[in-house]
Amino acid sequence: MKKVILILLFVGYAGLGISRPAQGQSNSKLAVIVHKENPLEDLSFTELNRIFRLEQQNWSNKERITVLLPGPNQDERDRMIQKLYRMSDQAFRQYWISLSYRVQAISLPRPMVSCESTKRVISSLPNAISVVDSSCVDENVKVLQIEGRSPSERGYRL
Repeated sequence: MKKVILILLFVGYAGLGISRPAQGQSNSKLAVIVHKENPLEDLSFTELNRIFRLEQQNWSNKERITVLLPGPNQDERDRMIQKLYRMSDQAFRQYWISLSYRVQAISLPRPMVSCESTKRVISSLPNAISVVDSSCVDENVKVLQIEGRSPSERGYRL
């Protein structure tokens, strides 16, 4: 019963059960952001995927990774699901529901309501990671390169 309540709370809070009309896709790329003092500079696409699927839950220093996901009313969410998870919206919802059933001691990602709130949380949590629209990035967070490329470079995968 406790697990069912946890799943229902997560689904409701994350907005995973909420459909919304498609919005215009931004032309800018997604940027992977972390705390400014995070020593990491670059991730492979595979490493990034493992972190966001919660297959890798700790940084190399053994600290727990806090994954922040764009909320249901953000264009970044749709682009993240498509490019990083390579899933449909429905498959994404089913993935998190099945994952929460399979794994008991899981730290579920926190959904964020805006890019500004994501940056605020990232700047206060040294072990957090998220994706935001690259146009939203400022000096309060660090942008990670993916496979040696930044969002402004050709061949960047997000």
